[in-house]
Amino acid sequence: MATSTKYRSNSHLVEDPDSEQKGGCFVSTTAAATIVIVTGLVIVGAVLITFFTAPSDCSEPAPLPTADPYEGLPKPVEEEDDSETFNGRIPDTLTPVNYVIKLQPYFDEEDGADRFLFDGELDFEFKVAKTTREIKLHFYNMTIHDDSVSIREKTGSSNIAISNKKREEKYDFYIVETAEDLVEGESYFISLTYKGTMLQTSNVGLYLSTYTAEDGELRYLAATQFEATYARRVFPCFDEPNLKATFELIIKNRVRRHALSNMEIYQNETDGDWVTSYFEQSVVMPTYLNAIVISDFVHKENVTKEGILFRVWCRPEYKHTLDYALMVGSSMLDFYGDYYQIDYGVGGKMKKMDMASIPQFSSGAMENWGLVLYREERLLFDPEVDLASKQQRIARIIGHELVHQWFGNLVTCGWWSDLWLNEGFARFFEDAGVHDIHPEWEMYDQFYPRDATFKALHSDSLSSSSRPVVMDVGWNNEISSTFDRMSYEKGASLNMMMSNFLGESVFLEGLVDYLESYSYQPAFSDDLFGKLTEADADSRETDVKMVMDTFTLQAGYPVVTLTRDGQNIHAEQELFFQYAYDEPTGEHEDLGYQWYVPLTWTDQSEQAFTSECQDVHCNFQWMEKEPADFTITTGNTDHWYIVNVNQNMYYRVNYENENWELLAEQLKTDHTVFPIRNRGALISDAFNIGKAQKLDHVIALKIIEYLTAEQDYNPLLTTRDNLQYTVTMLWRTSTYAYFESYIRHLATPVYEELGWNFKKALEDDHIDYHRRVIAVELACDYGNTDCVANATEQYHAWMSHPDVNMIRDDTKDPVYCAAIRYGSDAEWQFAFDQHLTNGAEKTNLQRAMACSRNSYTLQWYLEYYLETSQASTVIGYVRDGSGLGFDLAWNFVMENFDSLHERLGDSAYDIVWSFGNTMNTEKDKMQMESFGRKYNDMPGTAANDYYEYLDRIQSNIEWMDRNNEPIKTWLKTTTGL
Repeated sequence: MATSTKYRSNSHLVEDPDSEQKGGCFVSTTAAATIVIVTGLVIVGAVLITFFTAPSDCSEPAPLPTADPYEGLPKPVEEEDDSETFNGRIPDTLTPVNYVIKLQPYFDEEDGADRFLFDGELDFEFKVAKTTREIKLHFYNMTIHDDSVSIREKTGSSNIAISNKKREEKYDFYIVETAEDLVEGESYFISLTYKGTMLQTSNVGLYLSTYTAEDGELRYLAATQFEATYARRVFPCFDEPNLKATFELIIKNRVRRHALSNMEIYQNETDGDWVTSYFEQSVVMPTYLNAIVISDFVHKENVTKEGILFRVWCRPEYKHTLDYALMVGSSMLDFYGDYYQIDYGVGGKMKKMDMASIPQFSSGAMENWGLVLYREERLLFDPEVDLASKQQRIARIIGHELVHQWFGNLVTCGWWSDLWLNEGFARFFEDAGVHDIHPEWEMYDQFYPRDATFKALHSDSLSSSSRPVVMDVGWNNEISSTFDRMSYEKGASLNMMMSNFLGESVFLEGLVDYLESYSYQPAFSDDLFGKLTEADADSRETDVKMVMDTFTLQAGYPVVTLTRDGQNIHAEQELFFQYAYDEPTGEHEDLGYQWYVPLTWTDQSEQAFTSECQDVHCNFQWMEKEPADFTITTGNTDHWYIVNVNQNMYYRVNYENENWELLAEQLKTDHTVFPIRNRGALISDAFNIGKAQKLDHVIALKIIEYLTAEQDYNPLLTTRDNLQYTVTMLWRTSTYAYFESYIRHLATPVYEELGWNFKKALEDDHIDYHRRVIAVELACDYGNTDCVANATEQYHAWMSHPDVNMIRDDTKDPVYCAAIRYGSDAEWQFAFDQHLTNGAEKTNLQRAMACSRNSYTLQWYLEYYLETSQASTVIGYVRDGSGLGFDLAWNFVMENFDSLHERLGDSAYDIVWSFGNTMNTEKDKMQMESFGRKYNDMPGTAANDYYEYLDRIQSNIEWMDRNNEPIKTWLKTTTGL
């Protein structure tokens, strides 16, 4: 971890716990006299030395050397930013106009030495914006034939003399220098030939993919993945998102395969065993949206209401799984065109949409304009065998990629710093398309918080994963790092917030103007904010940039803390971290960690949870980077109030204990008073604010006491997802028995209601299906006897017929774990034998074997994997499987650290630090400190992590000091144990 040592200097410099200290010092009279004489002589000597050696100007004496504060301890290092400034952008002297690209890939044995390579030809038109004598093209992992390079004028027939050709590998540049000026305002062509490879280890560029056909034959195909900086592996280009152009693609391949690209084929030429396909000129787009598939795939098709030819492709034996994607995709394309008031066809320029499933694909999917590519499991759905969760995942990802046809393709982020303009909108609006097809799924109430809001709030409250949504990037690894939860989930959450403080109609008006104004152009955050501000000019006159800069230009988000005096509510804000010890890294700039916070509220007397004032909640007020006050309807302090109505805004809310208690009581009395999203938000806020030690954790347990009556998915899932920290804090204490009983009590009613009555995906009630999965997990994990018996019965059926595993994929974790935890050696041994030969189940079984309650079994399990490449994985499973497993795994690592370090190198330290997430006693801390003293020669970066985790352990100790006894007392009363 990148951790500053500025606050580490003394907090962990502790005495050796094995040393003995006494309260005084006792010496004999003779010894005392000797000490006095010797001390006197030392003082006299020191005075004489100082007199005779002091400089004549009587300056201050040099300070005495100080002791090393890290003597005998790991020595941390200040991790400086040693990254080199990025100067690798394409110069602004040239602008791209049109690429003509011809590719001939080689797949077959008869291609000899060229097999799995490809030949390429480029004819690239560009316009000169500023007179220059230099052309820089991106290229990577290809051989450009220098003698083929030529430059010619567009308006004349003259060739431009070339003075030099060179390569700058640091920035992936191929540089051509001319002997004469390329004149401003004129257009030119550069032509060249090259050879590239389809053997791309990361499945990027134009890469080789394979599948085994039903007849056993290994089939070869090629597919592309160009985002973010991989088009340069297939053709030399200006490989930046702002440098848009048109593209004309020509592909030559053997007739046994056919080619797909962004546009339609207008001509095929067959010459013996080869066919050359000519594709229509593309719309104006960036390089990364080009796509190619060369395969023997088959397809199904229909035509949308707009008249777009819609096709879905896959390998031949999966053709029966295309129907759902075809229905969803074609319907959504019409829906989004209507919603954004811009047809997908953009005036007839786009006439078709292809979606293809690729056997090996690095991303989940890729939104290439007119040819969207997917992993097979993200597109193909068989209603006879596939789960409802897969059906929903496919619908969401199709929605995501089709939203990109507008946000990302039609209007593209001007640079990767603003990636959220692509991904945040796709994540936000994907559920709108799903809702249009499946309104009964209640996507925004039941699933959106899980898929967007809560993921963002989690990652954005850890200094290790939070960052500004918009930040400078340049190097390829920096660009790749922006494809994270800040761009996707936080971006979606910010869109949700804007749509609610502006109102949906104003928000949509601004978005339509944004799309129309920047069609075929790059755009930046300020462009979006400007259009939204214009749209709101006649309503609330919101300065959207002023507000949103506080959420996009600095990391993190606020927790709003509220105090009450009758009807008057006082609000304060501060940066929220989920761990009390955490703090900003200093790596990013900030705006003082203050925000323009949109406050919305209601109370028990009015219960106003809808937005009825110009699409905005009537109780609305800005918290303008400083404390704020507002007034609620009721003055009755026995009535609750709630802030952040429907959790539409991006912040957490903390109340005084009295109001938390009132909210908990209302949930028990009638939880449906609060909308689904607010119920999930109350649970999430209570657990996370309690984790951060800004709220007594008993409050979180009281908030979920009503769950015995909960009929919706969101609150149940939110509870399950937030229990783990509490579990790991308590599972090595006597409190855990009460806690386990309490959660089992909460889960029993929904488990008894729904049980194991699973149906086929298209026959089951969608929300009940998801509730059922959660009910089974909670009931089995917390020891419901019926659930354990049912799980064990299913597991025994598998044991009786090892080749026939009828356990559902979505319940395998709780079934395997329960059968092993409450079973005998036989259940564990069966899992062990299966995991050696059953590759599909290996990971599930490795995790489940750590559920055992037998110490000797877990010890043997750890020893078995010690000398293997999966040692750290299995240690982690045992560590996280139970309190018993945690202690066994820690002792095992301490006893075998030298062996682990010898094989794994310095990454072995990470195994040790991972225990710090759960350590929460003074004994734990002493053991970690003892490890640090023993291995005090660890690298500086490991030492930084060591002190980081000591802080985390101390934070956990403080959490236990504050919460363990109150939780135990409350649970004993509540459970009656």
